[in-house]
Amino acid sequence: MPEKSVRRAFLPFLAVALGLAGAFAIAGDDLSRTKENAIAAQLQEEDGAVEAAVRAATERLLPSIVEVEQLGAMPEKVETPGKDDQGSGGSAEGVIAKKGFKQAFGPSTGVAIAKDLVLTSTFAVKREPRHIFVTRHDGKAFVATPLGRDEGRAILLLRVEGADLTPAPMAARETIKVGRFAVCLGRGLGSKDPALSVGIVSAVDRIGGKALQTSAKVSPANYGGPLATIDGDVMGVLVPLTAFGGMAGVDLYDSGIGFAVPLADVKELLPRLEKGERLKPGFLGIGVDQGRVEDGVLIEMVQPGSPADHAGLKAKDVIVEIDGKPVQAYFQLHFALGRGLVGDKIKLVVERNGKKEKLEATLGEVPEQPAHGGPPKLPPMPGPGRGPNPPGPKPKDDDTH
Repeated sequence: MPEKSVRRAFLPFLAVALGLAGAFAIAGDDLSRTKENAIAAQLQEEDGAVEAAVRAATERLLPSIVEVEQLGAMPEKVETPGKDDQGSGGSAEGVIAKKGFKQAFGPSTGVAIAKDLVLTSTFAVKREPRHIFVTRHDGKAFVATPLGRDEGRAILLLRVEGADLTPAPMAARETIKVGRFAVCLGRGLGSKDPALSVGIVSAVDRIGGKALQTSAKVSPANYGGPLATIDGDVMGVLVPLTAFGGMAGVDLYDSGIGFAVPLADVKELLPRLEKGERLKPGFLGIGVDQGRVEDGVLIEMVQPGSPADHAGLKAKDVIVEIDGKPVQAYFQLHFALGRGLVGDKIKLVVERNGKKEKLEATLGEVPEQPAHGGPPKLPPMPGPGRGPNPPGPKPKDDDTH
């Protein structure tokens, strides 16, 4: 068959083949677009579900979130300046902000835990105001009376007579897990709608076992407000703490590293707070070897006159048990003491000269650092050490992060 005839004979087949290939390519593109659209629709649906859940949690908690406002943190005898030295326009600060005539900080947040009780952070009373007002979500304001506070956890209990508040629902302790969705709410901006941020519970048992850590944005806008689950149950109260001790500064505001005191822990302290007690972090007064490989915590030094000294603890003692729980590594002792308060009694088992001895200590108050000169006193719990963290179980709380 001539070559031209062969070509003519195969042309129809070639056209069909090319047509089928084009059809398959178009079908493949359509399938890929369909898959992408399905994924986009699923993500949009999931985002909508999360948004709806956050809104529902916020609505559930709104009646339990209050604004805490402080007034009068200034000297008793103050006269309003008759004029501004910079003219009728006034200074950039304004007359009210001038030296000797300055109000306390702006609004903060609180969480109702009973019809007449509100938990807030000590950030709300940094300047010991003479007047504290609590405003409900419906705009009605009431005078509040400070009761007790826990300085180590930075929380304050207020009594608000006649407010008929709605207590916030509390999350069960066992449901608080790392990775759980978290919602932070606050009224510190002074607006009708609460400030809201979302994240996760990024760690538990932080700051000596006293706090939860969240990746949500935490700042004065929501200090004293709730750290809640996506179901609207309160896990903890947001506080201005830092991993290294002391109060958080502007460097940590909205940084993704925020802390909350578990509400379940506060409930246990409630009877003492209602009595108006001022709870302070406990102090034992020992220095330990943080680099020890063997089980137990080796005491390197005991501060003279400290609770540890009065209890009979000695250098070279090895703490192997505290309050009935074994101590294998430094962080276990650190957590056990970190939750302690002044006046708390602890039971210790130590190894001394090959024998075990039982001792009891009463935690004391953290000694003040000398203003100038002289060696600093031992820090609270459990004291200075050397070397890295010991091997063994990984701590839940790593205060170096």
